[in-house]
Amino acid sequence: MKDILLKKDLIAYLIHEIERVKKTTPQESELHNYSFVQGHKEGQLKALYDVLNYVNGINTKYSAKHSRLR
Repeated sequence: MKDILLKKDLIAYLIHEIERVKKTTPQESELHNYSFVQGHKEGQLKALYDVLNYVNGINTKYSAKHSRLR
């Protein structure tokens, strides 16, 4: 039961982080002292999606179609 709750919390956190990264603007990055590079943002999303898929037992790799950056 505890494992199920931890997995549920982890999935919720990953989804929250994916949404946060998608919404990050260059101005916010400068405010937090991050170097804002489009490739860096894509790399973050790739890593988050890969972990989310792994946690969900999905063996697919991230692809750019999962993330339409706006």
